[in-house]
Amino acid sequence: MELVMPAHYVEMEEEEMMYVDGGRVNIGKHWWNSRGFISNVLDTFLALFIGYRAIRSGQAGVKILLKSGYVKKKLREKAIGMLGYSVGSVLFATALSILGTWTGLTVGSIIAGVFDWADGSYNGYVAG
Repeated sequence: MELVMPAHYVEMEEEEMMYVDGGRVNIGKHWWNSRGFISNVLDTFLALFIGYRAIRSGQAGVKILLKSGYVKKKLREKAIGMLGYSVGSVLFATALSILGTWTGLTVGSIIAGVFDWADGSYNGYVAG
């Protein structure tokens, strides 16, 4: 059995082949699309967001306490509960940070790993 060339064929450009091949975009391997960098950016954002929410919650609790004077028992309990929430969320974020340091596994690294896996290469770079 011998190989036979097809009688009809179509010449394709590189862009067309990428589209036919699934359209995967490869932007290369750079520091800004590495899994580690994306993980650090996500972890920093999450830590700042949790800290911001804790501060805002604490401020709301302090405002209630300052406005109230001799507050009814329920209102005072609510304000103390809000302060407890802010302290609890900071402690929770700190515990997650320590756990991530010990294990090397953080929320940001999980999300960055999913992005790396989703691009089909799983090579340590997102879209790389």
